[in-house]
Amino acid sequence: RATVAGRVYTHPVDLILGHNDIVHPDLVVILASRLSIYTDDGFIEEPPDVLIEVISPRTRGLDRVRKMALYIRSRVPEYWVADPFRRELVVNVLKGEKYVPIEVDANGVIASPAISGLRVDPAEVFARFD
Repeated sequence: RATVAGRVYTHPVDLILGHNDIVHPDLVVILASRLSIYTDDGFIEEPPDVLIEVISPRTRGLDRVRKMALYIRSRVPEYWVADPFRRELVVNVLKGEKYVPIEVDANGVIASPAISGLRVDPAEVFARFD
C-alpha cells in the first residue's frame, strides 16, 4: 500500500557485515538515497535501511539471536521478524545498543519509522496463511 522510495531485494541476497559475516536475509530494503550500497557484483556491503527475516522452525534461533546480535552490531536501523507459525510480526527499531519492538496502534497496525507511510496489519499478513 505504501510506496517505497527505494528498492526491495529478496532472498538470496548477500549482505556483508564485517570481514567474516555474510548473511542472507529474506528481504532487504534500501531507500533511494542509498541504492549505491548494492554493488554491481550483487552484494550489499553496508547496513541496509530495513531487514526482514521470515522465521522457520529451523532458523528460529539463528534469526532471533545470532542475526539480531549481528544486525545490532552493524547498526541496521530496523529489523522485522515475521513468524508465520506463531502468526507474529515484530518490527524492531535500533535504540542505542538494542532493538526495541514497535507497539501496534489501537487498530493493530505497525508503522515503519524507516519507510515513510508504510503501515502493516499483522492480522492481514497472516490471514493469507489460512
